[in-house]
Amino acid sequence: MVIEIFPRGVPPHQQEMQRSLPLSIAPPPYLNTYITKKGAITVGFRFTERGRRLFFAPFLCLLIGLVSSPDVHAWGRHGHQIIAETAALLASDQPMAEFLRARTFELGYYANVPDFMWKRLATFVREDPQHRMFLEKFDRFFQIHKEVDHPFALPRAEFDKRFPEASVDWGRAYWRIRELVDRLGSITEVLRHQKDLVGKERQEVQSQWLVVAGVLSHYPADLAMPLHVTENNKGQLTHQEGIHPYFEEAMVDQLLPALRLQVYTKASEKWPEFSKKNAKKTTLELIEELAASSRSEIKTLLDMDLAHPRTNDLKDARRYEPLIIRRMVAGSLVVAELYRRQVGWLFDDVKFFLVTGEPAFIEPGEVASPVKGPKDSTSH
Repeated sequence: MVIEIFPRGVPPHQQEMQRSLPLSIAPPPYLNTYITKKGAITVGFRFTERGRRLFFAPFLCLLIGLVSSPDVHAWGRHGHQIIAETAALLASDQPMAEFLRARTFELGYYANVPDFMWKRLATFVREDPQHRMFLEKFDRFFQIHKEVDHPFALPRAEFDKRFPEASVDWGRAYWRIRELVDRLGSITEVLRHQKDLVGKERQEVQSQWLVVAGVLSHYPADLAMPLHVTENNKGQLTHQEGIHPYFEEAMVDQLLPALRLQVYTKASEKWPEFSKKNAKKTTLELIEELAASSRSEIKTLLDMDLAHPRTNDLKDARRYEPLIIRRMVAGSLVVAELYRRQVGWLFDDVKFFLVTGEPAFIEPGEVASPVKGPKDSTSH
């Protein structure tokens, strides 16, 4: 693998001249371009005959996907953290939920685990589709396959068995979120009802709750980002390559630190009405409505990109600021509602210092194992 770095001022014809040089003194033609603050970074591959034999096709395809996919870190580190922390603060107004306010750090940390840990090579193929829903592809598919009224309501295994042509690559975020909600719910039930779960054992279960709640927040946040619900997720269909990371990461970074308070302030204004209006909706209804609202903003985002050059500065970020705040607020409200349904249990905060540095990967479709407390143990 060779990495090319061209300063922003190098014109395209000079870049092409450099690429035409022998491999010993110049990198090969590039595969994909990333726009950063310092320049355009492109990644390319060239193999000898022996290299082609060693890097067999499936592995090469996976590796190219890893380095060329611009949506690897959706909303960036700060965006996911902001949404998780805002949701925790909102839901902390519920009975016995004050602990959420004190645990925003952990939840914000775990919110980034799906991108930064679970998209590593060993689990990338299984994890990556859980972050999106290409709604246009599903729409076209179900215009033909009308035998099920609400196919998204099917469990993952049944959906995949009944509709094998509906590629996993189109996305499985709807299922990932519901599965994690079920997993979190099983932990919540133990914390609510096992009164003899105390001390270290209770704190270990609390730690599990925080991990699952944190990683859960990641996926609704993805659906709150317009380019995660469209087949044009990289801007490739409208010749706007690079807009995905530019909008969700570069522009978010430019708006810090004020963005955190702006998102929280707007979300807190909407929270009382939102929680009342959506209290009885299913998880699927909540996330479908979230995805639909994101879909309605796709054209707005792409039109803004076409109207102005990408200067990657605060002035450009100001153009996107209202849209970024709207989408982050929408994601925060949905996550807060999911949290609201999982509180109402006593949090043991006495010398509670458990933090899981690298949570174990949760397999998509995996059934949550029962959480065992003292009454489940067998004495010998």
